[in-house]
Amino acid sequence: RDNHGRFLAGSCHFFPSTHDAEAAELLACRRALILVRELNVQKVILETDSLVVSKIRNEQWDFSVHGQLVQDVKVL
Repeated sequence: RDNHGRFLAGSCHFFPSTHDAEAAELLACRRALILVRELNVQKVILETDSLVVSKIRNEQWDFSVHGQLVQDVKVL
């Protein structure tokens, strides 16, 4: 939605190899940010699980199993 509450876009995607909630959240964030880039949206509010937000905001490299996904989201 834009700042007036008007619908801009929606998306639905199935991640077949995802077996845990953290990976699903990160994949959804990455997918959403790719859509934001395609729509040329300048400002966005992304809402997700607090653990995922913490990982994204952390400046240090995440060496967990999801570290590359976290980095992908940071780059976008």
